[in-house]
Amino acid sequence: MNRRFFLAAIAGLMTQPTAVFALPVPSRPTRISLFNAHTGESFSGPYRNADGPITSAMTDLDAFLRDFHSGAETRIDVAVIDFLAAVLSAVGEKKATILSAYRTPATNAMLAR
Repeated sequence: MNRRFFLAAIAGLMTQPTAVFALPVPSRPTRISLFNAHTGESFSGPYRNADGPITSAMTDLDAFLRDFHSGAETRIDVAVIDFLAAVLSAVGEKKATILSAYRTPATNAMLAR
């Protein structure tokens, strides 16, 4: 395909925004399997259903992705888990190993020393 034809086709698609919406939307992953290399803990199961994030699973993920140095937890945005699940799906992996997640400012300062 020559460059001019390609650029013209792209320009044509940009003037037809409805053409973009006609593409099928991939289904959102709803399960994730994670292993924490530092604590030996794992999380495997659904974190989202048809109604949205599963509260108990998100609470479990908050604890799983805590700052393991201090034990401090934070609320993990479900979009972060969605992104990680989508990356795993895109590369054909079933499980991810977590090396780092939430860290408090105190933990960051300790690790910087």
